[in-house]
Amino acid sequence: MRIRGARYYQYALQLKRPLILRGKTVAKREGYLIAIESADGAIGYGEVAPLPGFSLENMESALASARHVVSALTKSEYTLDAEPYGARPWDRSFASVRFGVEAALLHLHAQAEGKTLGQLLNPRCREAVSLNALLLGAREDVLEQVARRLDDGYRTFKLKIGQSRVDDDLATVHAVREAIGESATLRLDANQAWVYEDAVRFARGLGDCRIQYVEEPLRDAAYLARLHDETGIAYAVDETLTQVGWWRILQWLREGLLCKAPESDAPNRLCATIRSAAAWVIKPTLAGLPPIGLFRDLVDGAVSTQMVLSAAFESGFGLGLVANVAACLNADDVAAGLDTYSWLAEDVLMETLPIEDAVLDLVETNAMMGRFRQQALVEAVNE
Repeated sequence: MRIRGARYYQYALQLKRPLILRGKTVAKREGYLIAIESADGAIGYGEVAPLPGFSLENMESALASARHVVSALTKSEYTLDAEPYGARPWDRSFASVRFGVEAALLHLHAQAEGKTLGQLLNPRCREAVSLNALLLGAREDVLEQVARRLDDGYRTFKLKIGQSRVDDDLATVHAVREAIGESATLRLDANQAWVYEDAVRFARGLGDCRIQYVEEPLRDAAYLARLHDETGIAYAVDETLTQVGWWRILQWLREGLLCKAPESDAPNRLCATIRSAAAWVIKPTLAGLPPIGLFRDLVDGAVSTQMVLSAAFESGFGLGLVANVAACLNADDVAAGLDTYSWLAEDVLMETLPIEDAVLDLVETNAMMGRFRQQALVEAVNE
């Protein structure tokens, strides 16, 4: 496939309430829609939306990187998986750019084959994706959120912890468990907040408060497997995937090091950490998409670990992209972390995403993915 060029459209979407992201207050979610055009006139869309406080790149550097990548793409024939990972023009760019460019290219290939993005990645992809509810804030606010989300049909909840004292976090977790009932699923996310001793104290204070996993409890991820062995607490990796990188994960998988083998077989603690995780929480905007070879291995079940696709407060269009990826992975439907959509007061899409009883309908979503609110977009002209 030949690439002719691309256009870039900036958006700034008002949030319903400000977000505090690692000390940064965010009142609007900013990003770019990238429209890559093939030589035959087809257009594939992606989204580049670095997240303040989490992404290494800002808006300006992301746009410059995206332009550089597209320029490189116009100079040669592009094939979906002909080049090895690391040799493709976008592989060395920022994570949000990798996601946006690759999603747009996948969209082009899907159009050429008369498929959706999800069908291109996995012909057996699901037509709907369950969602977890995202709980943020002080305990009183969180419990109010729980009541609303239960009424909305949510049965999986993800609670952000790690910003308060350990004892306060434990009290909130127990209160949420009581509020959602024993049959609902509870996930926790500490965003690497704790030193080892605090994580141990938290794990032992959970008692009979059943959780599915706690996401990234330790500042030093190399000791997560040890934490699990010592306390029995299940954990998920998120930032660790970004730290290690998809290329090294692919190498470990091909070498048979990510199967459930004895600890001594791991080449290092990070390999053991990823292998022993209860789930991989994949945020494409922050980690990029797994390379196509690794993705196909994951689709085929090469790793028994649960894959949880999660958002980084992208627009409704970006969420639709992530949802298509989520529909391709796991043998069963696993609740995806896409409830960030509820924070948007406006969107780039003309229509509201079809979410009912905590389920996103992908058939309807894919039908609306090319219908944008032009007033929400401003073209970023060439310098």
